[in-house]
Amino acid sequence: MCRDDTKENRLRFLSVSLDKLKMACNIYAILFSSVVAQKKKKKRNTDRNEPGAR
Repeated sequence: MCRDDTKENRLRFLSVSLDKLKMACNIYAILFSSVVAQKKKKKRNTDRNEPGAR
């Protein structure tokens, strides 16, 4: 019984932490995509202004 209880608790903890990880990953993905989009916009502007710019 005791071992099963600890296994259940561990599984519950793992599932909760996985859910938190998924949420964090989603948030980071949104932030990352927005940052990348901003950088691309800036990159286009600099490319228009200076041909040798990165």
